[in-house]
Amino acid sequence: MCSHIVSAIHREAIKIKEEFDSHINGSVLEATNENVRLILGEKPKIPDRYCFEMLTLVLALADHKLGRNYLSQQSNLIQDLMQLFHAGTPRIQRQVTSVVRKILPEILPSEFAKIICHQSHASNVSKLNILDMFLGCVVKSLQVKVRSSQDGNRFARNININDVFASDELPSYYWFLRGEGEIQLANAVVKLIKDMCEV
Repeated sequence: MCSHIVSAIHREAIKIKEEFDSHINGSVLEATNENVRLILGEKPKIPDRYCFEMLTLVLALADHKLGRNYLSQQSNLIQDLMQLFHAGTPRIQRQVTSVVRKILPEILPSEFAKIICHQSHASNVSKLNILDMFLGCVVKSLQVKVRSSQDGNRFARNININDVFASDELPSYYWFLRGEGEIQLANAVVKLIKDMCEV
């Protein structure tokens, strides 16, 4: 039963990540007269019911010591959870946060680093850290208001990480910094990190 759930989540994570990538890469340039503007791809409506149900089962399994031990040893599941953490719908992201909160204490930091940071590959050893995946959610939710004036006219606009880095400028191992972030998820991540520091 457990292996069926893990396999189902893996299949769903692949689908959801593909939808996420196609949304990010779905931006197009529109030319009208002499103006060119960037139009972001329409946010896809990802069917998440089945994935949500599987994550609910994983969450129930994580309520028990034996379940947490089993889940913490499933490196593919942990990789899939971290993909869903960034690419999933808001309710998927909330479920993943709850699961990660429960199983993280069962995973050695060195093992967690190997799983999510691919630290077994020498090329990425110093490029990606454990907190990067978590703080990526916070970074994507931040906006900075920039005020400027030109010829006596004042302007103000909000800038986020998508305005700073184009998708193709980010190295592939920072894929999770692409897209938009939810402030509620960012708050949950900050709370999770604070709780991790108190243990």
